[in-house]
Amino acid sequence: MLTAPQDQVPLLFIEVDNCHETPEELAAKLEKYARFFKRQVKDTDGKERPMWRTRWTARETWSGDRTHPPVLLVFNRIGERNPDRTVPRLQES
Repeated sequence: MLTAPQDQVPLLFIEVDNCHETPEELAAKLEKYARFFKRQVKDTDGKERPMWRTRWTARETWSGDRTHPPVLLVFNRIGERNPDRTVPRLQES
């Protein structure tokens, strides 16, 4: 997770792929992020809110009606898999 409000990035989740996982495993991780961001809990004021908002701050006006902050997928070419072939397969998933 990264915050850099001075650069107009109030909240950004980062997933680093070391090129050891299959595109299907990466797609499953992105699905888990989506499920996590959809979780609702009662905040201290008793109102239902996205759970991530109770743990990390981002201005309400920043995200508008978005249900979650962005997730940046970074490919670190340590493993044997070529990320250039992974991206098209992820787009199909």
